[in-house]
Amino acid sequence: MFSPKLRFVLVGICAIVGIYSFTQAQIFPGVALFVVAGLLVYGHISYNRIALIYKKVLSGEYELAEKQLRKVDSVSSLSKEQQAYYHFSKGMIEMNKTAFEVAERELQLALDLGLDTDDDMAVANFYLAKIYHGQNSFLIAQEYLDKAKQYKTHPNLETHIKQLDKVLKQKRPEDN
Repeated sequence: MFSPKLRFVLVGICAIVGIYSFTQAQIFPGVALFVVAGLLVYGHISYNRIALIYKKVLSGEYELAEKQLRKVDSVSSLSKEQQAYYHFSKGMIEMNKTAFEVAERELQLALDLGLDTDDDMAVANFYLAKIYHGQNSFLIAQEYLDKAKQYKTHPNLETHIKQLDKVLKQKRPEDN
């Protein structure tokens, strides 16, 4: 929607004009502007919670991210993009806890909802490939790994993708 800086500027403008409206005895426009300012603040808070959780996951602060995830009241009330990153973050947290079944479900939901960046898509597909590799489902793992290879990503992830690809190529399909 709006960047955080623009949101704060709009809130400030709404508040100033709202106060001015009250001083000029124009109650309805003043109330309307305060409602708009309140909605902008609410949107900022609800959007940034998911963004902060995502940043905590990326920096490896899984416990803090999990505490924040528990504070999200209603996932269905989030936008589609926010839901995708909620499930992505939860999937990464579950991977860290080695709860692979839950991680698989959450990462698949994130992919279905649509992650924004190529890097995030590659990470989700890579971890799904790792999960299926761990379950000895080598053909499915290879499918997800092939999807991960399609995205442009940072060199560290590319190295991991190549390593897993090498391992999967050594496995025979009849081992499934």
